[in-house]
Amino acid sequence: MSAGTGSATSRIHVLGAGAVGLLFAAHLRQAGHPITLLLRSQSAVDRFERQGSRISVINDWVRVHPSRRLLLQPGEDITPCTIDGIQAEDIHTDNDQQGVISKLVVATKAQDTLQAFGRVRMRLGAQSTVVLLQNGMGVFEAIQREFYTQPDNVPAFI
Repeated sequence: MSAGTGSATSRIHVLGAGAVGLLFAAHLRQAGHPITLLLRSQSAVDRFERQGSRISVINDWVRVHPSRRLLLQPGEDITPCTIDGIQAEDIHTDNDQQGVISKLVVATKAQDTLQAFGRVRMRLGAQSTVVLLQNGMGVFEAIQREFYTQPDNVPAFI
């Protein structure tokens, strides 16, 4: 399944390409938003591009979940959903070359958030929106303490 071009909406950057980050990226792309994954290295970007710049979502938990009788018809199988047209960038690339991030979804492990966020924070401004998707408490407060001690140029956090 392929999403639309999403040209009428602004790009969403996703920091953290694990299970949660990729799932959110896939759903947002399927809804028509242009997506850029922010990956750990240029080799990860190259690997993603060699594999077609796509995300495949396989909902295999349905096979073992107790509610599978409600979700699948008898004899029905699970078909992977493939989402195309996703871009990727290396978070270590010079911030001036990459441009401003207007919408950022942070889906890193809580203990990795400050280091990863530090790599992209200069690309965020007062007009940016950051969505934090961590399992744990205190991530927002740690980001505020580490990076935004002054009220200038602070993005909106959700």
